[in-house]
Amino acid sequence: MHGKPTELVASQHLLIYTWLMYQYENNVETRFILHDTSAKEVKDFYTYYNTSVAGGTKIAAAYKLVNKIVEEENLASDYNIYVFQGTDGEDWDTDGKDAIEQMKKILTYTNRVGITIAQSYYKSSVETVVERYIKKSGLLEQKDLIRMDSISSDAEQERLIEGIKILVS
Repeated sequence: MHGKPTELVASQHLLIYTWLMYQYENNVETRFILHDTSAKEVKDFYTYYNTSVAGGTKIAAAYKLVNKIVEEENLASDYNIYVFQGTDGEDWDTDGKDAIEQMKKILTYTNRVGITIAQSYYKSSVETVVERYIKKSGLLEQKDLIRMDSISSDAEQERLIEGIKILVS
């Protein structure tokens, strides 16, 4: 992911991060995960916001890292967990088998999962791989804990805010 979709996701995540810090009076522990074909945790929002990743995408790698962190640190017993993901909707796992398996684990302990798909300008009229496999999985209908929003690459700040409302409502 690069260019405008990256800018949109980073901007929306900045708004979510700022809102959470304000809403909970800085009593929030945040974790930031970047991924391409592998996933890594970065130390803070500044690093997350200013780091680019290589090409190629395996979304399951990020979900696996989320599950590993939550399990190893026993976070589900002490925290309300919210997971927000931004993607251009591309995934080498075109049927989403690995990603859906990992997402099902995430949904056992989260309060909310919000997925924003910032479509590339040249694909904005086509359903993305991620949209397709998330919808096909039935998770959006089965679980009230997961929300997905798709935005075009020309979205403005007002649309990002509308997207946040969709993800957290």
